[in-house]
Amino acid sequence: MKCVVLEDRGKKGEAVRGAFSKKKIDVVFCTSSNDFMAAVSASKFDVAVINADAWGRGRAIYDYFDLGRKLEGKRLVFFNASEQFVPAVKYRKHGDKDVVYREPIEYEALVEAL
Repeated sequence: MKCVVLEDRGKKGEAVRGAFSKKKIDVVFCTSSNDFMAAVSASKFDVAVINADAWGRGRAIYDYFDLGRKLEGKRLVFFNASEQFVPAVKYRKHGDKDVVYREPIEYEALVEAL
């Protein structure tokens, strides 16, 4: 399985990287909207694992560049989402295997659930 992960820099980002490295999943880590859009456009992947806060900060640019069309048919896993988070992605239909994990979440459990 190949994943594209959008996560912020810092302690949380290192914890997410550590959880994925223990599982030995092929991962492209992105710490900015630009990195994420490039990875989605250029990579073949099965799952996009997205920090809900990071998604919210870049959402306007994702909508502008129709990133939802590139995510069509891919499984989306949002994590650290607040109760108010809406997982709708413009130009993409919700998939049956899409998941939203509310905050707080154990990153090892997130990786195991993939």
